[in-house]
Amino acid sequence: MRIKRPIRLNNYVSAEGRRGLPPGHAPISRLMTAPIVRSGQTVAILGVGNKAADYTEQDLEFLVHIATSAWDIILRKQAQDDLHTERAALAQRVEERTADLSLTNVQLEHALRVKNEFLANMSHELRTPLNAILALSETLREQLRGPLNEHQQKAVRIIEESGHHLLALINDILDLSKLEAGKLEIMSQPVLLVDVCESSLVFVKQLALKKNVTVTYHQEDRNLRIEADPRRLKQILVNLLNNAVKFTPSSGNVWLDVTLDRARQVVSLIVSDDGIGIAAADLPRIFQPFTQLDSGLARQYEGSGLGLVIVSRLVELHNGSIQVTSDGVPGKGSKFIVALPWAEAPPAAKGIDLTESPSHLATATLPPPLPETPDANRGVILLVEDNEVNIQVMAEYLHDIGFRIEIARNGQEAIDTAAWLKPDLILMDIQMPVLDGLTATRRLRNKPDTAKTPIIAFT
Repeated sequence: MRIKRPIRLNNYVSAEGRRGLPPGHAPISRLMTAPIVRSGQTVAILGVGNKAADYTEQDLEFLVHIATSAWDIILRKQAQDDLHTERAALAQRVEERTADLSLTNVQLEHALRVKNEFLANMSHELRTPLNAILALSETLREQLRGPLNEHQQKAVRIIEESGHHLLALINDILDLSKLEAGKLEIMSQPVLLVDVCESSLVFVKQLALKKNVTVTYHQEDRNLRIEADPRRLKQILVNLLNNAVKFTPSSGNVWLDVTLDRARQVVSLIVSDDGIGIAAADLPRIFQPFTQLDSGLARQYEGSGLGLVIVSRLVELHNGSIQVTSDGVPGKGSKFIVALPWAEAPPAAKGIDLTESPSHLATATLPPPLPETPDANRGVILLVEDNEVNIQVMAEYLHDIGFRIEIARNGQEAIDTAAWLKPDLILMDIQMPVLDGLTATRRLRNKPDTAKTPIIAFT
């Protein structure tokens, strides 16, 4: 151990400095040892003895080689053992961490499900009294219960506008919760873009007229069709147009342009304005939930901050993309470009004649108002509803405009009543005791007398 070099003894008994052997050890006549030294320290010794003939230098060199190789093997084995131990410990930690993450994911999924269920239930609970408020305010506005003075008419308008604003907020929150839960489905079908665009323009007409904002619509190919969900496509356009009008000052301009790039097979819906614009620093944040870019603007222009988030998600569900550009300079406004996939229509769909529609918003027409004197022979409506407030509001309104009304308070009553009433129309609530509206509708459709009766679901 002290010498730290190989030793070859062919006469061990007479060797100097030998200390003898421990009791029971076999006698030694010849001996070779090879120490293994690492970093100045002897870490092991390999020895052999009692060869029949004397050990040679070659024997000693071979022993040194064996000792070195043996130590390297030992080190590798130790490293492998250490690695195996570390891997086992790491695998255990990964397993524990995975279990923790799985538990966390389960908890998050449960929390998300509970949140979405809560929002869905709350939206229903909020809509029920809100619909009553809106229906009653509409009845008052149309003066079906008698004339109103100017102040009363103004109050009714405020009630109705506030109710519609609250309803829009509820719808936004519900749509976002459905989008986050992956439960909002796109019902694609061939859509004539001119119909969707002009229908969307009607939605923002009153706000544009009120603010004296000119909205211009341009589309060269009025036969252009794409595969899309018409309701959700209109929701995209109404959100963008409403924002453009809202953030454009009086006497400003908003444009809706529809273009087709045949080479890229892309239809672009472009909504632009010359309003206040969006600061460059705010552009990356505009598609984040509950984002209102300026607290001062948030107070001036009310909204939930969800519209653009919903637009972005709906565009993605259509396999499209949305881009926004703005210099953030008042008067230069903003431009939103929605790009949607387009494919060449089959020959049978080409050459369809469309009547020319006005391209300027101010010339668009709205449906005519209800007549002041209702037709007393409009037909029989079966109203299926379990909420007494809704029953009172809807029954009175429908009666006032000339319909005969019968009431059923659950799905089973609806089936029984429809059998003898044979109504011209059924208004069917969805969530009801005893038998829900969907099940009742299916059963009514299986009966000959009501198989073709129009049924309108509401909830």
